[in-house]
Amino acid sequence: MLTEKAFGCVRLAASADEEELVAMVRQMHDDKEWGLRDAHGSPFAFCEHKTRATVQRATQRGRNEPDAGRAWIGVIGQPGALEGSVYLARQPLLLSDGEVLAVSWHWVQPQFRGSETSNMLVGFAMGLAEMLELTLTAASIARSRSPQGRLYERVIGKPA
Repeated sequence: MLTEKAFGCVRLAASADEEELVAMVRQMHDDKEWGLRDAHGSPFAFCEHKTRATVQRATQRGRNEPDAGRAWIGVIGQPGALEGSVYLARQPLLLSDGEVLAVSWHWVQPQFRGSETSNMLVGFAMGLAEMLELTLTAASIARSRSPQGRLYERVIGKPA
């Protein structure tokens, strides 16, 4: 059972966090170092309805049956004052029947960078992966020299 006690000050995001999480993802998307780029180096367009559905997948249990219970967002802070978040989802492997726990985003608000917020979110991701007995992957970080890529290399190690 996932509880706040299991992960210290990182809590599972709730429906009350939706607006702030969507705004956080928009901010992350607009960030020059983080945002994914197309083949020409231009950022992909932000899609609010897809972002909102992704947030709801983790915060509204049963919303996307049979997909329910396969995604989580760990957050630090109370609704209206989030310091950072990490989105994790069970993902099937392409050439296997196995699954991994994939980090889709990991974002810390600029004013909290350099604090322990980022490390606590990584700890949450690692703890959840261990609890679910899944391998943690951060494959969505397409630019390995991004701040997120460097963080995961430091904490988990370089990809094999």
